[in-house]
This record gives sequence, structure tokens and C-alpha cells, in this order.
Amino acid sequence: MIATGRTSMPMTDPRKGIYPAGTPVGVASLDSDGRIASADAALSRILGYANSELVGKSLTDLVAPAHRQRLHEALASLATNGNEQALQLELLLDGSSVQVELRLQKVAGLSASLPILAVLIDVSERIRAEAILHDREERLRYALEAAQMGTFVWDVDSGRTEPDRQMRSLFGMDDGSTLSLDAHQLENIIPQDRKRYSAAVERACQADGDGVLQEDIRIRLPDNSIRWLAITGQVSFEGNRAKRMTGAVLDVTHRKRIEAALRESEERHAFLLRLSDALRAVSDPEQIQLVASRLLGERLSANRVAYAEIVDGVAVIHNDYTQGCPSITGRFPVNVYGSKLIEAWQRGETVVVDDVASDPQLADADFGAYRNAGVGAFIAVMLTKDSNSGAALGIHSMTPRRWTPAEIILAEEVAERTWSAMERTNAEAAQRQSEERLSQFTNASSDVLWMRDAATMEWEFLSPAFEKVYGIEREAILGDAQSNSWFDLIVPEDREDAWQNTEKARNGERVAFEYRIRRPSDGQIRWLRSTAFPMFDADGHVQRIGGINHDWTALKKAQEHQQLLTAELQHRVRNTLSVIRSIARRTAQTSETVEDYAMHLDGRIGAFARVQAAVTRDPTAGIDLGLLVADTLLAATARESDQVSIDGPQVGLQPKAAETMGLAIHELATNAVKYGALSVPEGKIAISWKIADDGDDRKLVFLWEESGLADLPKNPARTGFGTELVQRTLAYELDATIDRQFNPWGVRYLIKLPMVERTIKA
Repeated sequence: MIATGRTSMPMTDPRKGIYPAGTPVGVASLDSDGRIASADAALSRILGYANSELVGKSLTDLVAPAHRQRLHEALASLATNGNEQALQLELLLDGSSVQVELRLQKVAGLSASLPILAVLIDVSERIRAEAILHDREERLRYALEAAQMGTFVWDVDSGRTEPDRQMRSLFGMDDGSTLSLDAHQLENIIPQDRKRYSAAVERACQADGDGVLQEDIRIRLPDNSIRWLAITGQVSFEGNRAKRMTGAVLDVTHRKRIEAALRESEERHAFLLRLSDALRAVSDPEQIQLVASRLLGERLSANRVAYAEIVDGVAVIHNDYTQGCPSITGRFPVNVYGSKLIEAWQRGETVVVDDVASDPQLADADFGAYRNAGVGAFIAVMLTKDSNSGAALGIHSMTPRRWTPAEIILAEEVAERTWSAMERTNAEAAQRQSEERLSQFTNASSDVLWMRDAATMEWEFLSPAFEKVYGIEREAILGDAQSNSWFDLIVPEDREDAWQNTEKARNGERVAFEYRIRRPSDGQIRWLRSTAFPMFDADGHVQRIGGINHDWTALKKAQEHQQLLTAELQHRVRNTLSVIRSIARRTAQTSETVEDYAMHLDGRIGAFARVQAAVTRDPTAGIDLGLLVADTLLAATARESDQVSIDGPQVGLQPKAAETMGLAIHELATNAVKYGALSVPEGKIAISWKIADDGDDRKLVFLWEESGLADLPKNPARTGFGTELVQRTLAYELDATIDRQFNPWGVRYLIKLPMVERTIKA
């Protein structure tokens, strides 16, 4: 080997003719001092000097200073022992340099005038090519090492493989070990991959195939770890016989792990999606637990999966998934399974036990409980709501089992999703109950409950009472952002006040106001009392306005009626006092004795009081004429008998007309008791009335007819207050006409009253 300034490489012997064609070779004769005595044209071209310029030059002067000592040593050795000298030098030219191989030979014979023959071979291009090739080989080697790729040549006949150092490293072999890629001789290949790899090699070596081997295999390294290798080779043939395979081996363990992790992740996500779909279709909490347990148990090939709800240290399992082991549904204290589990549950951590019999986490546990439940290994995912309540998802194996990280992660995800589904279901159930209660309340309420968007004023909710109160369907107004449908129902006089109060609620005030509507269904005017209030969002802005509308038309009418009654009472009291004064004065004028005065005054005031009592009961209903007659006669006679007959249709009298008619009937009854039909056992009174048409006017015709008497004078000796009351007061107060007849058998009164509003109650 001859050292150069760059690298170490073998010399090439020109005598063997192994230089590339066209390599410049020059020859010169040197004297014993190393000066050029003669040179051929090729040397002149190599050195860039004319032949005449070279003669006499010392070869040492042309050599780079760093190489001159080596040249001197070579010349000295040549002079001493006569052996050929070969060395590689750098020659300095005008502005450049050239790499040459110099061969020095001693010319035979001491008398020779030119004792040294020098052969210069220009190897500059070869060195540059070798440098480029070396650089590429280095880069390839580094690339192969970085990519964890090795190369090989495999002799198919002998089965011997020539691997590079990187390939040996990939197979976990030292430099002295032999390696064969024959499936039968590759000892550290995983048995499960041997048959597949052997078939792939056989296909590659078939003469009618493409001669390509591409197969991934697993090998077991000396440390018992597994490595994935991708083997790619190209087979060369001699005739139809596979002779040699050249190829590369790449470490794809990381890629395989990524692919496995990705595949596992995809499978996990697909499973979780299937789980979510299954849980979403279930609304019962216990069924959610069962569905989640079954799917997870089948996925992990577990013997049991159970979801336990924990409250105050007691676990409750409603149902569980089992495969080859008994169910553990029921209630049990959690402390029997060890304090570590309780502590983990309180922290919301997951507990993983590969072997119940040897795990230190279960040092204080009741192993009998584990044996009875058939638990040899388990994962317990703890879910904590607060210090006293939560849940746990348990995955059980009857025998010891090494749980993988992927299985643990899947168990935790299933537990979380089951918990969320339970919470969702419970929340939905609570919401349904709340909505049902609200629906029952709104449906039962006679008040209108409503809600509107504060920004758009669009109606968002109206209770069913709206249709009855407002007289239109809810669909006609829901979604009406301009509120015209509601606003048009309000009577014009109340619209401005209703709108202003609604605006106050939109601005954050709570308001109460009244307004009237005209109901489209029947045209009625209804009084509504409305309470409106703002509903704020999380930022304190009015998001909606809500309210309650109460139809208080009946109460409003009752209040108005009460006011009317009060005014009527005041008026009646004044009138009553005036009537009583008149009765007292006229009774005194027509009475001959105090006893007679007292008797008549008491009867007349009693008759008047009875009418007032009837009027007070219901002033607006009118006084029934038949009841007025019956009550008056009963009060006058103080007894019921068959001497009186009453017949006539139902007629209601206005209060004032009832007072006058009541007093008149009282006077007629009093006279009948004292002088007329009721004064003798044989006497009778027939009282009747009817409604008759008298031309254009309708009249109430009232007949009082007595009988059963004999020899009564045709005209009474005197006329008292009673007669005056019947004849004059009825005519004056009620515009009545009275026809009175005194017959020997008894008196007869025919009274006709106009059927007008101030007399008759419609």
C-alpha cells in the first residue's frame, strides 16, 4: 500500500496492463542525481513543459514539498540496493498540480550514462473517480446504517450468505457467525413466519417467475426481543436454475409497531363508535350497564364484566356479562376487596392486577371474596362523583392474565362512556319528568303562560289556555315576530299601555298591567291582568321575556256589579225610608185607633220588607210574580189553605215594580182576611195572570177575584189607604189600569201593566 495525502488505496501495476485505456504515461531518463536527462512527448504533456524545458530539471524540484523527502529516500534506496521503487506523488505545475504514480528502475550496467529510468503515470482522474466512488460508498453506508438496512449476496446452491456488517447487526449476529437466508437454515425466524417466508423464497427462485423476493419476517434476537425485517432480493439465473440472490434487509420494527398501533387504534375507535351507537339506543340505566359490559367482555375475551354503582361504601351490581363464570349481581361492601381499591376509587384511579394471588396491592384483601367470585386477574376503572358516591367498571379473568396497555385504555374509555351514558340517561329522565310536570301544570292552568324572544319578540311558548282565553289557535300566533296577531286583539284604547309595559319587560323591569281584548271566536270583551318579567342570560342581558295572563273578566264584572249594588243599595235605602214614612203617615191618617194603626203599619212594612229581601238576594234577576203572590198571601193569612188558587206564567218584575205590586197584593189580602173571602169558611180567592197583546202593546193582565160571600154592598162605606194604594199608586208608579168591581159575592180587581223595561225583567 502507498500512502497519499487523501486516502489509502492500492497501487496499479502498469506492467499488468490494468490501467484504464487512455491513461497518460510518460517516460524519462534520470542521471544519478535525479535530473531529467531526456523525456518523451507524453511526459511533456503530463507536466506541461516543453521537452527542452524539462532536460536538466531536477525531478525533486517538480515534486510538492511534502513529498520531496519520500522521493529522496526512493532514489537513495534505488542507488543502494537497485530494487525498483514505486510511489505516488503530487507534482506542482504552473498554477496547478497533477497526481502521478512514479516508478523508478535502475538501468543495468554501471557504465550506463543514464542510470535511472523513470515512468510517470498520470492518475489524477483515477484518484478523483476513486474519491467520488469512495464518497458515494461512505454515504451509502451511512444511509444504510441510518435506515437500519443491510445488504447481502446469497449463493442459492450453497445456501451461504455474504452479508454486510449492518445486516449481521440486524440479525443480532457477530462478525464470525455464518448466515443463510434459506428458510430451513434461518434459525432465529419466528416459527409462525417460517412457512410463509419459505413459500416466498420458492416463488422467487422459480424460473417462470419474476425472480423477486419481497417478504416481511419476524426474528427473535439473543435478548429474546422480536424484530421485524423486510427482505428484498433479486435472483439471477443460469439458464433455468436460480444461482444467486442480491438484495437488502430493512428493519421495519418501528413501522410495524406504528401500523399495529394504528390498526389497534382504528379497531378501538370502531368499537367505541359501535358502543356509542348501542348506548344511544338504550334509555334504561340498567340496560346501559348490561350493553356496555357485554360488548367490552366480548372485545377483551373476559370472563366477566360488571358495572357497580357505589354509595357509602356499598357496591350495587344490577347485572353483569359473564362467560364461563358465575354472576355476581347484588349488593356487597367494597372494603372486602382491599383498602388499596378503596383509596384508588376515592382518587378516581384505575387498578390493574395481573395475578390476584401475588399482587401486593391486595395484601389486606379478603382473598375468599376473590375466590368465591372466581377472579384471578382484573382491571378496575374507578369513577368518582364525590366522597360518598361513584361507580366502578370491573373486567375479570378467572386465571392470571397480563393486561396490555391497549386493554387498560379501552377499559377506561368504555367506563367513561358508560358513565356519561348513565348521566345522560338520568338527566334526560329528570328532564322528561320536569317537562311532564311543567306540561301538566301548563295544561291544567287556566292562566296563559307565555315566553318570547326579547330581541325578535317572536313567541316561543304559549300554554293551551291561550286558545280558550284569546279565542284563537296558538299556531296562528306562534312564530309571529311582529306581534301583530296579538296586538290586534287588544282593544284600541289599551294598546299603547300594553306595548309600553311589554317594552319595560324587554328592558329588564318586572311589570303588571291590565288590558282588554276582543275575542275573535265570540266577539266578547275580556279583561286580562298580565304579569311580565325579564329572563336574563349568563352575561346579565335580557334574553327572553315571560309572563302570565289571567282572565279576570268575571271578577271585573263582579266588582262592577258590586259597585252597582252599592249604588243601588244607597238609592234603595233612601227610597225605602221615603216609602216607610209615606206608609206610616197614610196609615195614621186612615186608622181610628192605635191598635188599628199598629196592625196595619206592621203588615204593610212586613210586605215591603219581604220584597226588599227578594230584591237583595239578586237585584239583577228580577222578582218572580208567582212567589211574590204566594209569600204575601202566606204572610197575611199565616196559614196555608185551599181557599186560594194561584195560576200564571213565570214573570219577573223589576225591583221597583215588585215593591208596588207587593204592597198592593198585601192590601188586597188584608182586606180579604178582614172583610172579604178569607173572612168566612166558604170564601175563595182566584188569582191569575197572563200576558196579552193589546194592539201594539203587550200587557201583563193580573186578576184578583173573590167569591163565596153574600149580600156585600156594591160600594164600601169608606175608602182607606189600601184602596188608595191599589188604585192610585199602581197607576202612578207602574202606569197600570185598574178595574175594580164590588159584587155581592166578593170584590174583583183586574189590573193591566204595560210590558215595559222599567216594569218587567226580560
